[in-house]
Amino acid sequence: MFIAGILLFLLGAAALFWYWRKEGGFARTHLDDTEIQEPECLAPAIAGIMAMSAPLPSWHHAQSALYHLANRGILRVQELEETVLWRPDQADYLLEIVQVPEQLSEHEQGVLAMLFPEGYTRGASLKASQLKRAYSKQYRYFADALLHELEEKGFLDRRRQYVRGHFGLICVCSLILALIGCMIGLTVGSTEGIGSVVHLAFGLLGISAIAFFMRLLYSTLSPRGRRQSQRCREFANSLLTAMKKDTGPETFVQYFPYAAGFGWLAAWVYAFQQREALNAPDWYQPRTSGDAPRSFAAMLLMWNSIFTRSNGGDLRKSN
Repeated sequence: MFIAGILLFLLGAAALFWYWRKEGGFARTHLDDTEIQEPECLAPAIAGIMAMSAPLPSWHHAQSALYHLANRGILRVQELEETVLWRPDQADYLLEIVQVPEQLSEHEQGVLAMLFPEGYTRGASLKASQLKRAYSKQYRYFADALLHELEEKGFLDRRRQYVRGHFGLICVCSLILALIGCMIGLTVGSTEGIGSVVHLAFGLLGISAIAFFMRLLYSTLSPRGRRQSQRCREFANSLLTAMKKDTGPETFVQYFPYAAGFGWLAAWVYAFQQREALNAPDWYQPRTSGDAPRSFAAMLLMWNSIFTRSNGGDLRKSN
């Protein structure tokens, strides 16, 4: 039965690789250097998720969408006198809707609906200390809207989404059958019975593991999406290069929503802090106007740390 377990694993692995290849699992997109360009037409949240190997909405993309809305004059943030309950040294912030334009993209509507489920009207507000709860409870509003917008733009391939789901289904079913086999083997009682079933169960476990990694690696992007994804990664690399160079406050303010979408906002803030090149946009209202740059940077770190390990903090205490 040991040989039978090995044969089951090999046959299952061969079938998975055949299905992987048949559905374009090794698809690659090559661009000439002349074709690579900054994705100017893409909002930060879209550029951020398109730079990922497997599009999966996260808090990085949600906060980049909020910053983009603020830059367009739709939102503003005010630093409050009161502090966050679980961090007495950290100021709280008030996020407020200033205006609601008629033209909002789908993911922008989604992020506003996520934070203001009762209606995102002018004057509606939410404290930063409540962002985590709102995001956790209404995450699907934003995630579904963002993924649907990617599909509408032609960046996602519906069939490839189904295929990726098939790999996940194979992974789960194989794992369940393997566990059932192990339980049956243990209830048989004889050493021969246990060995017979367990060998087959281990073969199923191997198939489950292969299907799991194939699901992780299988891209749901369409050919157009793969081209745009490469452009977004090139743009992210150019921002990383700019972050390491002696760029000024204008670069910090202009591109921090993209840094948030790409997932390295904290590194962006610290890099510009070290060379004293921080600045604050007009929509941010600190308690002390002369301290706006570092107060704004502290706000970015605090918001970024809601669902990450990056530490927020009051940068006004540094230096």
